[in-house]
Amino acid sequence: MSLPFDIRGRFESFINEFADETGMLRYREKIRDMPRKGLRSLPISYNDLLHHDPRLAREIVLNPEECFHEGEKVLHEILMQNDPDYFDKYRQAHIRIDNFTDKVLLRTLKTEHLGQLTNFEGIVIGVTETKPLLIEGHFKCASCGHHQVEEFPEGIYSPPYQCGDEHCQRKGSLVLLLEDSLFIDWQKITIQEKPEELPPGQLPQSIMIHVLDDLVDQARPGDRVEVVGILKARSTRMLKRGQLATYNKFFQGVNIVKETAEYVDVEITEEDLKQITELSESPYIIKKIRDSLAPSIYGHDLVKEGIAALLFGGSEKKTPDGMKIRGESNILLIGDPGVGKSQLLKFVTKLAPRALYTTGKGSTAAGLTAAVIRDQDTGEITLEAGALVLADQGIAMVDEFDKMRPEDRTAIHEAMEQHTISIAKAGIVATLNARTSILAAANPRRGRWNPFKATAENLNLPPTILSRFDLIFVLEDKPDLKEDHDKASHILKLHKLQTLPVDPPIDQTLLRKYIAHARRTKHPKLTDEAEARLLEYYTDLRASSGKIEEGRPDPIAITPRQLEALVRLSEARAKMRLSEEVTYEDASGAVNLMNATLEKLAKDAETGKLDIDKYSSGISDQSRRRLDRIDALIDHMLKESENEPVPITAIIEQAVEDGLDRNQVEQALAKMIRIGKLFEPQPGRVQKI
Repeated sequence: MSLPFDIRGRFESFINEFADETGMLRYREKIRDMPRKGLRSLPISYNDLLHHDPRLAREIVLNPEECFHEGEKVLHEILMQNDPDYFDKYRQAHIRIDNFTDKVLLRTLKTEHLGQLTNFEGIVIGVTETKPLLIEGHFKCASCGHHQVEEFPEGIYSPPYQCGDEHCQRKGSLVLLLEDSLFIDWQKITIQEKPEELPPGQLPQSIMIHVLDDLVDQARPGDRVEVVGILKARSTRMLKRGQLATYNKFFQGVNIVKETAEYVDVEITEEDLKQITELSESPYIIKKIRDSLAPSIYGHDLVKEGIAALLFGGSEKKTPDGMKIRGESNILLIGDPGVGKSQLLKFVTKLAPRALYTTGKGSTAAGLTAAVIRDQDTGEITLEAGALVLADQGIAMVDEFDKMRPEDRTAIHEAMEQHTISIAKAGIVATLNARTSILAAANPRRGRWNPFKATAENLNLPPTILSRFDLIFVLEDKPDLKEDHDKASHILKLHKLQTLPVDPPIDQTLLRKYIAHARRTKHPKLTDEAEARLLEYYTDLRASSGKIEEGRPDPIAITPRQLEALVRLSEARAKMRLSEEVTYEDASGAVNLMNATLEKLAKDAETGKLDIDKYSSGISDQSRRRLDRIDALIDHMLKESENEPVPITAIIEQAVEDGLDRNQVEQALAKMIRIGKLFEPQPGRVQKI
């Protein structure tokens, strides 16, 4: 294709003449530094190009391949002059365009963009292994020994059919000399559009990106990236006469930039920053943030305060020995029907800058973590990132958490505690980042929360998953005359006026920017007063666990896992104030949130004491002791009967004589039979497994 003007000359002019504010020739200096830094690419700002030579900038958009070809010739010549040894070593140098402002959405890429330079953002969901791509082949004739060179700029292998020597011209005699040929690294990346850009009711679209040389291994599944490249079309099959001539789209990557900062996609202007600073100085800022969360849902102040802490998050830490301590909290909402659990989750989806919403029934282990798939073009096994990986540095909402299959639910254990996903499937062993908070909602086992039943009997969830939630809120729908009147009035006004009965203290758009600014810039540390408050709370509860009565210690009231949760919640409250210090009041607020969980789920009705085992292990200390006594009694009676089945009535009577409650003994025996510890070989008689 003939170029409309001297592209090469304009590139030479740009590189040799463009100077920054200080008068330094920016790109000459960058080229001079390339050998020293080991770089094989020259990044060029599109804004600089547009400022210096608008016509060249426009031509790069319309005819990028020809422009890059000519521009890289200029780059090669300058490198050869500056450091010929370095250029001989790599024999490749590239021009990378960054700060390209003409962005489009991935799903809007159409035929009008074919062959043009385009820019879009997305999430990496799959990466293939790196392979060598032949771009310059050296061939030798097996008959006459003639040596000839063929270039494959697109990487499409098309070897010469006959010898190039005019005296030989033998057909089919050419052999590729691998050791003399020039190869370049090649990789294929799958990019999917961002969840927040997905229109309702639409399936997410994805596109293949082919990257070369130093762009290889620049991104991995879960990374959010900005891609600059050339849209191309290619058929993956041989078209025959009469067939529909459709082609597959793919991108030839020119530059890939990772979004590394948290909440980087939220733009905050100077005016926004001024409003955020004014808000943070309010003495009631935490209450304002709480009241601005889901204002259409009446009440649930403590729950909203906990969700606010989850949105702001704590600070991730790394110990001197390399161990990471997570800074993100996980929260579980368990409640009766109609209390607004799902609506709270949906609101957070709109508010959090990075959020994914899914349901228990609609999620599988592979969909949550990562799936192993076979590439349609190459047949290779590759990984595709799941929801928790795609929500990296964001929030994952999982509704109907109790409806998930147990084998799917266990897949998120590692993500909740370690913030990673480890995969070992089909020969692929990998660890992916999943630094996400999880906000889950579930229903009690029989639809409604029964305060007269044990925690484990109300929850249809295993203790191993419950222990990984920092806060668990129980939302009960209890009849209360004043509460019911206010709630009904709130709902009716909402339906009648179709506006909020009370305006939220902070606008939703501003609150979103407030959260993004806090997470991006604030990393609060514990003050001595806050440390003393948390230490006092923890040691007081642990002290009550250390008393020994009747030869047995009291139940464990709190564990170090809850202490770490308190630190995260305290740091989140400090971020709400845009403070770099966690104060005594922040620590006290975190303690109040933790007490709301412990009082509801960990308080033993029989002893009135806190027992963390009541929900973290599924059985309270008091129940465990009772089962131990009954178990020992059954062992004794079986020994006396020479291992013959023992009547259930005899066990109950003997246990009552030993001071146990009859109803509790009957429940314990029924549970032991239900879990398979006992069985009935004869009606009314039991035997141990």
